[in-house]
Amino acid sequence: MSSSFLARRTRSSETLDSWTSRSRRNNNADKFEQNAGQKIRGSHPNLRAISMRHIPFYVWWFLVSMYCCGMYLSMDHFRAPMEKKNVRNSSLPGQKEVERIKPLAMTKKSAPKNTTFSPQRILSDHLDGSGNEIIHVIQTRFMQGQPDLLELGLARLALFEAFCVPSMLSQTNENFIWIIRTDPHLHPVILSKMMDLIEGKNNFLLIGSNHNPEGFGRSDNGSFDQFLRIESNVTDSRGIVWSGNATMLEEAYNKSAGGGILLETRLDGDDGLHRDFIKTLQKDAKKHLANQNDEANAWRVWCVHSNIEWHPFNPYPETPEILASIEQNHGAVFDAGFLVLFSDNGICVTPGLTFGYGNGASRSSIGDRLRHDQIMKEMRSCDEVAIESKKNNGVVGCRKRLTSLVPGAVRTRTTTSAGMNNVFTGDNNTDKTIGLKKYTSNKKLIKQFFEQDKMWKGLSLYFSISKNSANDARWSILDRLQEIAADNLRGQCTPGHSCKQGAQALLEKMAY
Repeated sequence: MSSSFLARRTRSSETLDSWTSRSRRNNNADKFEQNAGQKIRGSHPNLRAISMRHIPFYVWWFLVSMYCCGMYLSMDHFRAPMEKKNVRNSSLPGQKEVERIKPLAMTKKSAPKNTTFSPQRILSDHLDGSGNEIIHVIQTRFMQGQPDLLELGLARLALFEAFCVPSMLSQTNENFIWIIRTDPHLHPVILSKMMDLIEGKNNFLLIGSNHNPEGFGRSDNGSFDQFLRIESNVTDSRGIVWSGNATMLEEAYNKSAGGGILLETRLDGDDGLHRDFIKTLQKDAKKHLANQNDEANAWRVWCVHSNIEWHPFNPYPETPEILASIEQNHGAVFDAGFLVLFSDNGICVTPGLTFGYGNGASRSSIGDRLRHDQIMKEMRSCDEVAIESKKNNGVVGCRKRLTSLVPGAVRTRTTTSAGMNNVFTGDNNTDKTIGLKKYTSNKKLIKQFFEQDKMWKGLSLYFSISKNSANDARWSILDRLQEIAADNLRGQCTPGHSCKQGAQALLEKMAY
């Protein structure tokens, strides 16, 4: 018997077995239908037996459509778990595995409902009806006008969690209101995480609005609803209060409109403030802005005197001793990034920049808006005014540097920066011409490189920022550096954001 015949025989047997199996299934199906028809007929002789085979096609289509619609409506299809994966960046020093949220796995979910809490007098120590009450508002912008830049948003969220929030939670004086304004259409994954970070803090308000008014009751903003509006040109649309005590915010707004001392402090979402910043500032404000008779000139501006810069890449000049130290430690001791104590007497940096108004004064009392460098040039120093007026108290119409807080703020310098000033890329050819890299003979600067442990202890003590959290933020950025740069490039020149050619050129080089 030939092999081909055996093969055909085998295939024929398989076909026969398959056919027999199908016949048995068909017979069983017929019996099922007969039994079903008997059950439907019951004992009545005039009822017809109904078989599954006799149901028209359009009835099937209708039933299946109804079933699918029911499943669609019942499931929470907007929610999806975030996938995680381990990634390793072998081209960077301090190689390690980190978990990274995978942006493509995120799906949009319903935005949280507007939340209003019962009044709590967090500011009760200052709202005493004396006319010298202090209303202190910290203003932070986060991803306004950039809701679709997910890679950039996740990176900024990591910095917000590691640097900004801990410094605000550790303030020794809690008599302030922190207003965080973000795009009303911010990605729900980022929004949900931000709400978790400030949960339980009624004086921390997360507001969905791209409007950034100044004056907090002291300007032409009008009513509280106008202060909350989503856009500056949409007066009949109220912003969304996602978290915090909206009732307390409105109470403080009305108090500020009625007089007293108003302090407005700027803080970027990737920066932080010294734990005694609020206490120090309010003490000085009471000394100089209380009981002012010169209402038109009763204003004062404060800047931090020095700050710590945090860099994910090495910002120090590559001298032989620095290169030897990095090679000896294989870069592992710098997993959390690099710190540089920095001070520039010619500029007022954003974190901690505060405008203060006495009773009757407002934003218009100061005059035209000035850039950070113009504040130092155009405004008189309060020390000079004090000498001329021979006064220790009530010195107004000037600017003051907070020399008692060293450092007064922490600034992160990463690819998430809009202006990209003093931001290092990790590329030696590009970085050697940027900022601190050029100062190879500056001994004080080089000394800081070898005092990183001491500086980290200070950052933990005065800002409550840990190396572990900075480490997590650093790797969140380095692992997605190219994608973050591409997002930041797309966000350039959008309303309210930087539009510098130098920043765009640098981001383009990093992204592509």
